[in-house]
Amino acid sequence: MMKEEFLQQARDSVRAAFGGTDSLADLLRIHLVMEQILGEALRLALPSPETLLPQTSLRFFQKARLLRSLNFLTDDALAFLLELNSLRNRFAHRLGYVLTEADAESFGRLCPELYETIKAEDLNTRFSKTISQLLGRLVGQLEGRRILEEGK
Repeated sequence: MMKEEFLQQARDSVRAAFGGTDSLADLLRIHLVMEQILGEALRLALPSPETLLPQTSLRFFQKARLLRSLNFLTDDALAFLLELNSLRNRFAHRLGYVLTEADAESFGRLCPELYETIKAEDLNTRFSKTISQLLGRLVGQLEGRRILEEGK
């Protein structure tokens, strides 16, 4: 996949991930989309992806950390992805888990300038707006990476 196709797919997938007021459904869609984006980013970032990716089943956090080690992501982007993965795991492994104030605040700490302005809004709205802002930053980082240029 070429740079522009990848970036357009990333933008479209992130926009499509937000479907409504169900924070669990949004979270699962976002996690799925981000896992696909991380996999494609690794294919673009690695000099010889075929030597690692087909034989290795990397987990979400491993893909994120590998991209950070390649200077493909910033520390802030890595923190966001690890927090996203952690929250997804809480939902997946704790029957009946519901989004909490602490969950929303953990993402809010990654985006304090926005979070301050939306503190009075309900929990799901704060969660969705904060996640949307952080996802936008992440896609912007991908757009700014030289490694994604044609002919790297």
